Amino acid sequence: MVLPIPTTTLRHSKRTLTKSIAVPLTLVLTFEALATAPLGCYGCSWNDTPAFDEAASKGVVWDRWTSPIDAPSGLIREWLSGSGGAVSRCNESGTTRLLTDDCRLNLAEVELGFDDLTRLDFTLPEQPAMQIEDTITSKVMAATLDLASDETSLLWLHSSVLRDVWDAPIERLEPDLDEEDAAPSFELPETASVPSMELDSKGDPDQLFAWMNRYAAQVRLIDSMIELLSLSLRHREPRFLIAGASGFSLGQNGFLGHRVGPLRSSDIRLPMLTSLGGPLRAVGIWSAAMFPEILTRVVNEQEPLTSMEWAGACGEFDPRVTTRSDRASVAVTSSKWFMVGNQDQEQLFLKPDDLDDANDVARLRPEITEELLRAEGTDDSTD
Repeated sequence: MVLPIPTTTLRHSKRTLTKSIAVPLTLVLTFEALATAPLGCYGCSWNDTPAFDEAASKGVVWDRWTSPIDAPSGLIREWLSGSGGAVSRCNESGTTRLLTDDCRLNLAEVELGFDDLTRLDFTLPEQPAMQIEDTITSKVMAATLDLASDETSLLWLHSSVLRDVWDAPIERLEPDLDEEDAAPSFELPETASVPSMELDSKGDPDQLFAWMNRYAAQVRLIDSMIELLSLSLRHREPRFLIAGASGFSLGQNGFLGHRVGPLRSSDIRLPMLTSLGGPLRAVGIWSAAMFPEILTRVVNEQEPLTSMEWAGACGEFDPRVTTRSDRASVAVTSSKWFMVGNQDQEQLFLKPDDLDDANDVARLRPEITEELLRAEGTDDSTD
């Protein structure tokens, strides 16, 4: 499949590297609004993501990778600012490139050491595309392939396609359904706009499932593009690092969208996986602030997760991740609990059993809420 490449280069390479052979390549793919829910490697039974799953089958999957920041493009800014060491290490052997289509990410605000910065500017379509080649996602991936030259040592794509536009040609991306499965009766509008709404409890019960199918189609499109990257660059044997930089609500607490409604686990429990160092599953709580450290290990060809880290025991309250948010006065996640509060009212959810924060047990376990509040006020080591 031949894809168009509409890119706008902001700053070209500082230097030209002449190499007789290709240098080792690290591919970093970060996505806004990527939830764990539609990914097979996170236990999804209603969507197919073979490229994500293939990478996960060889590497490490962080099961409860939790964001310390809930703000528009806030986590990716922290990751970029903290990854200077890894970028410098890659600069020693090749060319480092960063490209993004995220209009909310001001690259001038981030301390960067990349040789090349590329801003991708697109006019967002009003309707889904007729062909895969016409989608914004395919154009983003085409630009990524264009920058993956033999001297590229680090290629980082940060994309907001899931947050900003849903233009996948759904007919071409529908999963195979068993005969007894029925498609949702609710018909979605012919729009590429991303939903942001509170669901009507008295509305059509198929509405949520219809939107979930459209979101799943977008994720499958990204998955197919990752597969295309893998096949096109297989001679380079790239090391993948794939992560969500923010989550997405798919009906949790009655909301659908990106950063819509009150703060919940679906906003801050993010996917994170590598294509090397496994197969391993990292259980327990992990702060997403660790991303620059893991990237440094990957580019240094070290294990992304040490045996001591993997085997480390989690207590009821430690380790924990405190999330800074403008949607909550307090948000603390531990291996057993998720507490979120606003205006002197806290809610408490049992983890990991209550995956979608369905049952508030704060009234039944006030001592847990008090302990988490006390701990949050005296220890911010996870920030």
